Amino acid sequence: MLQLDGDSFMKSSYAMLLFFFQLGANFSIKFRTNKRIIMSVQPILANAAVSISDFKKSPNAALKESHGQPVAVLTNGHISGYYISPEIWEAMAEYMEDIELGKIARSRMKGKRVKVDLDEL
Repeated sequence: MLQLDGDSFMKSSYAMLLFFFQLGANFSIKFRTNKRIIMSVQPILANAAVSISDFKKSPNAALKESHGQPVAVLTNGHISGYYISPEIWEAMAEYMEDIELGKIARSRMKGKRVKVDLDEL
């Protein structure tokens, strides 16, 4: 398994936002010189990466080696997916739910306001 440099994945809110973006859109960055592509770089948004063949042999070993942090699974040098622990999945699901609840709260704040006295409730 290849360990990538950088801070812990979950400690960086910027990396977390990029991770969510990656879930919704597959993208790569291409460098061009004289209208020729010389390199295509796909960002790896995890601190660890493993080849698909090693991942198939033992998915849990890949997660254990990364100490529970997300693992990028590579096929022919390109990211085919991310493997994450159940705890991280639950944290992401809760975060997404919080975002949705925030949208609902903001939309309700635009409506008609009614003064209420707590003693009358």
